[in-house]
Amino acid sequence: MAAVQCDYAFDAQGQEVHISAAVRGGSYRCQHCNKPLVAKRGEINEDHFAHKVVDTVRPCTFSNESYRHAKAKQLLVARLRVMVPAVYAAPPEGYVGKVPRLALPQEVVAASAVRERNIYVTEDAELIVEPRVPGVPFDEQDGRRRLLARPDVVFFDEEGYPVLLIEIHAEHRCGEEKIARLQQYGVDTIEITIPRNFDASAIEALFDVTRNTIWLYNGQRAAFHFTPSDSLLSGEGSISAAELPGTISDRSETLKCRLNRLEGALFAVRGLLGTADVEQENARYREHAQRGQEYIAELRAKRSERDTRLGKGIRARVEQERNRLADRRAELADAEEELQGRIRKLSAAEGRLDRQITAGEQQITGVLSYLKRRAKRLSEAVFSRRSSLRIQLADRERSLERVREREYSRQRIELDREESELDKEAKRLDAEEAELAAEAPGLGTAEATAQRDAGRRISDLTETKRKALLFEGYYQELQKLESTAGAAG
Repeated sequence: MAAVQCDYAFDAQGQEVHISAAVRGGSYRCQHCNKPLVAKRGEINEDHFAHKVVDTVRPCTFSNESYRHAKAKQLLVARLRVMVPAVYAAPPEGYVGKVPRLALPQEVVAASAVRERNIYVTEDAELIVEPRVPGVPFDEQDGRRRLLARPDVVFFDEEGYPVLLIEIHAEHRCGEEKIARLQQYGVDTIEITIPRNFDASAIEALFDVTRNTIWLYNGQRAAFHFTPSDSLLSGEGSISAAELPGTISDRSETLKCRLNRLEGALFAVRGLLGTADVEQENARYREHAQRGQEYIAELRAKRSERDTRLGKGIRARVEQERNRLADRRAELADAEEELQGRIRKLSAAEGRLDRQITAGEQQITGVLSYLKRRAKRLSEAVFSRRSSLRIQLADRERSLERVREREYSRQRIELDREESELDKEAKRLDAEEAELAAEAPGLGTAEATAQRDAGRRISDLTETKRKALLFEGYYQELQKLESTAGAAG
């Protein structure tokens, strides 16, 4: 078995890396089996990743096609949206005229999506979508799982009902038998072709266009019964039947085609050899082929009858779901109209509120302007009053200073005069004391006289001290006035 090559791998950090960004000797692992890979970048062969050790029992088959197939499914499940192509009516066989367009290309947005789920129909004609269960074979299980198929991606709506089945064509197209099963579900189905050498960004870009997407089944097309005289032929978007995509049946070879091709090969061998043995074997082959065709026709008739019966049940359920969705859409449209009316009312109320806010802001601006002017006038008045008070205080201080100086001078003069008088009195008393000492006989009389004079002098001295204390009180009061004037400044 030839080694499988792939252009993508995981690096040591688990990030996806292309071979063009890989280095020799780097640590890389397979995205499928997680086994070590080698970055082969030479001058002869194309650059690629290869497994270090080939498992001869069950080698890894992850290739570029596997990568593109897996990456497309991963991106579709992550983004939950894809563009689907326009829908055209199915023309009658042999028709070559105009074919009307039933729908424009549009984007389908899913509420959820899953990869590779088993889809089948139960005996009660119920469509089931379930995950793959390890150990459970992929078969119809004695008729309990009919029309069994496994699309690559399934898109669901908000209620969990499948709205779009997606097949990814990376290497092999969807087979005719699988397409026939998918069509019986009555769910829109598309196939997206992923070209070679497309990286993740190029693959994701395909989901925003429809050039690589075709319809495998479309409910609108299946329900539309086209006649050549239909008035839609002249409508916008009509195209020639020759311009329609190729039919699905042209993709794969049917059993009848294989039998015809084999019969032609035997006829050629018989012509070349011309022996009776060949003719005999050919007759036996024709007999067995006829039996096989009859048996296959019988099986197909039974399957067709069963699938038709099941398909009708599914289509009835799908039609019922579509009618329910249409009613739901009508309810949502009514709710949306009511919501739009509320939005308009809220917009009008918002406009009124904006005008009220604007008027209030203008009033507040006027009040603030008035308050600023008032504050400015008050500031100027306070400054003027403060200046006037400072001038008055300075004048008062000068007046107090003059009063203090005059009072101090007057008190000083009085004190000096009294001190001089006291000095004179003391001298006189000394003289009198000397005279008294000399006049001893008249000491008693003189002593009484001296005591009277001393009492008078003591009284005068007490009066002088009182005046001095009064002057000191004036002086302290003057100091208080000075401190008060300094605090006011």
